[in-house]
Amino acid sequence: MTRCGTVFLGGAVLWLAVSWPAQAAYVFHLRNGHRMVVDSYVDEGTRFRTTVAGGTVWVEKNDVTAIIEEEAPAGSKTKASRAKAKKKGKADKGRPAGPAPAEASLPAVPPTLVPAGPMDNEGKTEKWWRDRMADLRKKLDDFNREQQYINTEIDRIEKGPATGALPDETRDRLGYYRIRRGEIGRNIEDLTHIINVVLPEEARRAGASPGWLRE
Repeated sequence: MTRCGTVFLGGAVLWLAVSWPAQAAYVFHLRNGHRMVVDSYVDEGTRFRTTVAGGTVWVEKNDVTAIIEEEAPAGSKTKASRAKAKKKGKADKGRPAGPAPAEASLPAVPPTLVPAGPMDNEGKTEKWWRDRMADLRKKLDDFNREQQYINTEIDRIEKGPATGALPDETRDRLGYYRIRRGEIGRNIEDLTHIINVVLPEEARRAGASPGWLRE
């Protein structure tokens, strides 16, 4: 009996057959550990357009680790079986009926489609988590530098002539610096919380290694 399930790939919900149905032609091995059985597929650049019992399903190439061809049963009208018949031609005459030899299986998907490195339970790679953390840390560093500059400017102005004797332009700049310093302080507080609490919790729920978030 065929057991069915659903999985999220590239933002879309896909129908998956976990066991081997009678009309199997190709088996897509997915990076999340599932196998997707299809009758046929077409390379559409960054995606595969596959044909399954329920209709057409699009699969992102980045979600596929390997494609294995399965021998279609006698009488099958799938694209795969037609393609085999055309390819074999006269050379197959006289060959005894039976399963296709092991060497007839298609090789794995080209290495460009195989994800590099370990992944979490949601299919995100170590690089994805490191890049996300690096982006947050860069923003935090930028706010810290701006805060340091504004503090220096405020000190310089306040240590000069009395505030009442300042030119209008200088007083306006001082007012802006004080407002901006408050905004930056809140941004630094929010980013620090995300880096130290929010992102590590997201990684934990996704099954990512804590080491992926370290510098």
